[in-house]
Amino acid sequence: MTKGLHTRRQFLGKSMLGVAPLIVPSGVLGLQGRAGANSRIRLAQIGVGQRGHVLLDHIKENVVALCDVDSEHLKRAANKIGPHAQLFSDYREVLSQADIDGVVIATPDHWHALQAIHACQAGKDVFIEKPAVKSIDEAMQVQKAAQRWGSIVHVGSRTPQQGAVLHARALIQSGALGAINQVHCWAPPNVAGGEAKHYGPVPENLDWEQWLGPAPYHPYNSTCAHVNHRWLLRYGGGMVKFIGADCFDAALDCLDRKLDQTVQVEATGEAPASGLWDCPITMNARLQWEDGFNLQWTQAPKQSDTPALGVRFEGESGTLSLGLCGTDKVTLSSETIDVGEYSGAPAREPVSVWMDAIRNRAQSTSLIERGCRAAQVGSLINVAYTLARPLTYSPDEHGFMDDELANRHLKQAGRGPWRS
Repeated sequence: MTKGLHTRRQFLGKSMLGVAPLIVPSGVLGLQGRAGANSRIRLAQIGVGQRGHVLLDHIKENVVALCDVDSEHLKRAANKIGPHAQLFSDYREVLSQADIDGVVIATPDHWHALQAIHACQAGKDVFIEKPAVKSIDEAMQVQKAAQRWGSIVHVGSRTPQQGAVLHARALIQSGALGAINQVHCWAPPNVAGGEAKHYGPVPENLDWEQWLGPAPYHPYNSTCAHVNHRWLLRYGGGMVKFIGADCFDAALDCLDRKLDQTVQVEATGEAPASGLWDCPITMNARLQWEDGFNLQWTQAPKQSDTPALGVRFEGESGTLSLGLCGTDKVTLSSETIDVGEYSGAPAREPVSVWMDAIRNRAQSTSLIERGCRAAQVGSLINVAYTLARPLTYSPDEHGFMDDELANRHLKQAGRGPWRS
């Protein structure tokens, strides 16, 4: 940690963010000291399952602590990092370590916001795997936390530096398509499955209560734990949250669009015929801004002549199709454009970009804002699908207009000590 003035923070009662207080052992304090440009950044990773294990490859020289509620995950990660890493099963103990500069959060979606906010309160910089947050309200709370506590907070999406996205933005901003009032985002269908009756004793290696945390209680079921959380609305949210984190970010950033107007949203989908997983197999959704701009979302089997996921901008003077997540392809009307020269070096791992920002104390508020905005769009669509009717969201009122039932979906209610 950089030497200098260290401001102590005590967590007394609820914070100004309206979330449950950080419950840590007595005497635990957050520190204001931050890593300097030439300091070694000491990182902890919270969540070392499937995606978390991959992230470790990019930061393992900086990792000094690992945390997971599954001891098998923890053991595997420790073998990768080495014996010097401290091991924890409770993230609150990680945040109590004064010599940790930043935390990487790769837990299930329903944990992202609470852990990120608590990390900011504890004086840590934060990297959150996509999607940034689970609910609409959480997006505002995470941004407030980053601002209040001065934390560098980034979201794990490649789109801010992907060559195809940068090229598409330049073309659109140059006026090559004319006025654009229609954008179409698409992704593959959700996965059906999960054994609805596959209940049993919790494995000895897993703390199921801690895995659930703020999410509604559900008896242990191996087909909803860990990576399968993505296919349940209560824990993940399906492709519209996972892939939507990239598609919506690219679509809105290229057009400098925000959720700063009243938006009408409607969504329909094919519910799974059986199984535990409840995200719709296929899906069609539309969001319409107050000024007439339309954003469409489709989940359907891949068409032979298009990338598996991407964005299409429809303008007065032409269309631009943008392939994402590895396809790195821009098609202007019928002309495919090579973006290699424009993009220069391949996009770096987002976690590496975050570490550079920590060294330079260069807060790029746009990155956390972009990540949260994309997650909010996915949440709006899922609420409309769940309630099976059109909704009107007002950013001024921070909620759905004249719709008490819909407003209950604005945030995660919490459970036990994780209740807001």
